[in-house]
Amino acid sequence: MFEMYIYTMGDKAYAIEIATLSDPGNVYFGSKVISNADCTQRHQKGLDVVLGAESVADERESDGALATILDVLKRIHTIFFDLAVENALSSQDVRQVIKRVRQEVLQGCN
Repeated sequence: MFEMYIYTMGDKAYAIEIATLSDPGNVYFGSKVISNADCTQRHQKGLDVVLGAESVADERESDGALATILDVLKRIHTIFFDLAVENALSSQDVRQVIKRVRQEVLQGCN
């Protein structure tokens, strides 16, 4: 379903180490590791070095999957820190907030 890459502005040795730590069985990333040496523009990431088809990397700015996920993460952040302030920064667990937001987002789904 997905093609995953490690993409870092670090050097190749760092990128390979991150891949090894993140995917010790070499199941998810394989050779799909992109470092600063692969970038076509100095100090700037771009999708031009990702070897997948460009059509699968398309994202609508307002309602694409990444924009939707960003909205959910912002909701989790806001709720978590609002609760933390209310509870004087006690031991609030973000996992409880994630569970609550997940239930809201998935309400009505089977």
